[in-house]
Amino acid sequence: GAQKAAQSTEKDAKDAKARLDALQNDLKKATDEKARMEEQLKVSKSKIDQLEKELENASGNDDLIDKVFAAETENSKLKEDLALKEKEVEKYKRRINELQDAAKGKDAIDEEIKNLKISNKELRRRLEKYEKP
Repeated sequence: GAQKAAQSTEKDAKDAKARLDALQNDLKKATDEKARMEEQLKVSKSKIDQLEKELENASGNDDLIDKVFAAETENSKLKEDLALKEKEVEKYKRRINELQDAAKGKDAIDEEIKNLKISNKELRRRLEKYEKP
């Protein structure tokens, strides 16, 4: 029984580690993606600034107005995507913290069980002294 329990505890620990690794991998991917999106947003913003300068110099150019509008639309979309990606990153961070907290809790319980077993042995030893005729 104890061996089976130890094996299942070991399996649980491996599963938790695998889940944690997977989450940390997802977090890294999401963080890299977020950095890439922030870069895209900077490029998009400078493109808008450039187009607006051109527009000032060539007032009333419909083609240019369309370009500015398209660039601003793209910029808004990038901002929305980035906001979603930031939420995803936060979600992974939260999940990782929850898993780590759960692991700490489990370690504390295991430690408590070990201490109880030790004090149990200690009590048995003391009792044996009295039981011996």
